[in-house]
Amino acid sequence: PIKDKKNYYYGFHESWNICSLLPLAKSFPNSKFFVVLRDPRSVYASLSKNAKKRKELKVQLLSFIRHFRKYVILANYYLGLPIFKDRLMLIRYEELVTNPQSYFRKICKFLKIKYHKDMTDPNKHYDFVTKKTWIPFSSFNTKFSKLNSKPIHKWKKFLLNQEVKCIEFLCNHEMRALGYKFRYDTNKISFKSVMNFIKKDYNVKANWRTDLQNFKEDENIEFIRYKILKKDILANEKVLKKCFLLKNYNLKNLNSIY
Repeated sequence: PIKDKKNYYYGFHESWNICSLLPLAKSFPNSKFFVVLRDPRSVYASLSKNAKKRKELKVQLLSFIRHFRKYVILANYYLGLPIFKDRLMLIRYEELVTNPQSYFRKICKFLKIKYHKDMTDPNKHYDFVTKKTWIPFSSFNTKFSKLNSKPIHKWKKFLLNQEVKCIEFLCNHEMRALGYKFRYDTNKISFKSVMNFIKKDYNVKANWRTDLQNFKEDENIEFIRYKILKKDILANEKVLKKCFLLKNYNLKNLNSIY
């Protein structure tokens, strides 16, 4: 909680709440929301690193890719709703850790609270779980005395080239909207090569998977989505929602920011 004279401001962080922001906004009219977006290559590298020690954390690649895409399209959708005007702020993780002082000032302005230098000093942060001072850390066994940008580059050495290609190819639309740079020219990557790799990962035991558990059906969805984005085919509303969650998939609200 943040204490400001007579008022307390309570907040919580939960990765899956992206699906619940609209009912939360309606239920709590004075609430404000943050959506933190991070390079999907970094996130997948972090999850994969954790899974090396704890097998139950293994995530299926295709399910992760779809989760990231869902996050992005919902963030774009919410930005266009009147109920979220002046109540929703998008944070790109890389910008936050690269220049925390500047970004925290923006956050404070959004929340209409006073900025204090202690906000970017981990030694002044309390972890309510451990009941000790909070220590910034990375999945790569790295601890930091201050917020910094070192973790954002770990994926470059950790991920397989084919994993990077799959993420960049299948998240191309979303990553471009967020302004991320690509390692590979996705125009030179074939759909077939991507899905061949996805197929190898498809049946590996993973506790986190939200696929159809039918590779041919999942592959067909990805192929139709790919063709729609290339403007090779037109699709009706039902197909668009199956491929993109929403019929409007242009991400124009994000494009105006990044």
